[in-house]
Amino acid sequence: MIDVYPDGREFFVAEGAINARARDYVRSLVGEGEDPNIPYSNINAKEVYEYEFELLPIAYTWGKGHKLKVLKQ
Repeated sequence: MIDVYPDGREFFVAEGAINARARDYVRSLVGEGEDPNIPYSNINAKEVYEYEFELLPIAYTWGKGHKLKVLKQ
């Protein structure tokens, strides 16, 4: 997570990583149990994907006019 100031400066607030290509495998962990035969799947440009994940608690307040930015790689 990045705090984007109104003047364009950016400062890291929290960081982490998610392997989006392993989304189907991770769903198998939550559902019926691990299925090691599920292949990784590619992410396609211009397609929308929904991910749910928990963030660790943070104590941070965004200032007026600031924006939240989430990076992807």
